[in-house]
Amino acid sequence: MVRRGWRSGKITPQVVALVVLVFSVSLTISAYRSLRREFSGVVVAKSYDAGFSNAYWIYLVPPEFIQAATSTAGLDEIFSRAPRRRVGVSRIVHDGSRELQTISKEAFSPFVFVETDRYLDLGTQWALWGIIGVASSIFTFRLHIPQPKTILPSD
Repeated sequence: MVRRGWRSGKITPQVVALVVLVFSVSLTISAYRSLRREFSGVVVAKSYDAGFSNAYWIYLVPPEFIQAATSTAGLDEIFSRAPRRRVGVSRIVHDGSRELQTISKEAFSPFVFVETDRYLDLGTQWALWGIIGVASSIFTFRLHIPQPKTILPSD
């Protein structure tokens, strides 16, 4: 007798829903971490790391350091000793910002402000995809719950 069951080689919709749920929850946690951060400063440098997924970085210094400079040589000296903060941003914010522009983001705000321009934070997109993934995995799991077999009594 051949026994059929969970080892039969079939991938059930419940397994796929569980995998999507795990990815969606991790995406939602990343979105929360991205949305809760706050930063403010003047852009002094930009860089990016190419790889499987590109990472875009902006280096910020507090605005007080810029106001203390009186000349270009003074700026170079201040930039060399000013505490820099590396902030990960989306490609759109990275491309839209220039050196010596003010950039800011408030905690739990979906927007990053570069001077007067407003850009959507990447965490907002992650939150949206995470919520869609959680909802679809719960819907799929509930839709494909196997029904118990009813055994009718024999006469």
